[in-house]
Amino acid sequence: MLSRHETWQREQLTSQLSIFPEGQLCIEYEGRLVASSSSLILDFALYSQWHNWKEIADAGFIRNHNPEGNTLYGSKSWWTRTTEKCGSPAACMRLARSSPARRIS
Repeated sequence: MLSRHETWQREQLTSQLSIFPEGQLCIEYEGRLVASSSSLILDFALYSQWHNWKEIADAGFIRNHNPEGNTLYGSKSWWTRTTEKCGSPAACMRLARSSPARRIS
């Protein structure tokens, strides 16, 4: 599992964005990246209830993403202290959902 200080490697991000771009979200606040969330869809029945992150998120590459699966799995979320200006990470997410989305490729 990634520690709270580790970030995605370029290869992992490239894989995530090519496989399931809709599941990769970033929040920008005052021109700075302040939070992100990565996810994939899978058939949860194929995994043990006591799975590990490396297995279920394919070590961050999400090549096991299954658009026909039954579970949206959040593989990693992070936020900076800047999110405190929003009130909390959850408040930042609400703010992001209420703002027009912009796709960056």
